[in-house]
Amino acid sequence: MKQVNYIIFFFIFLMKVSLCSAQIRYLEAFKYQGKTKAEIQKERYIAREERKEAREKRKIERMEKKRIKKHHKQLQDKKTYKRMKKTLKKAKMYNENKREFFLIRWFKYKRKVR
Repeated sequence: MKQVNYIIFFFIFLMKVSLCSAQIRYLEAFKYQGKTKAEIQKERYIAREERKEAREKRKIERMEKKRIKKHHKQLQDKKTYKRMKKTLKKAKMYNENKREFFLIRWFKYKRKVR
């Protein structure tokens, strides 16, 4: 009885997947229906150019952020910069749910509980 249920489930799954893929193909065909090959190529070219422009814009924004961060770091003195690095490392450890080095955990000061 279990095998029959698995077989029925498998065929239903296959039919559903084939229907979804058929719908996607139909929609893609409908998107370009009634257009010449040149028009389709032009649309694709325009979309490609838009993606390129967006990529360049993101790259410029990233470079600007890096420049601002670098300037901020240069403004700090040596002690402050070391402390910033240390806290950044600690924050990353907490965010990644990683523990401190085992020797640090073993030998750090523990408050006495009353």
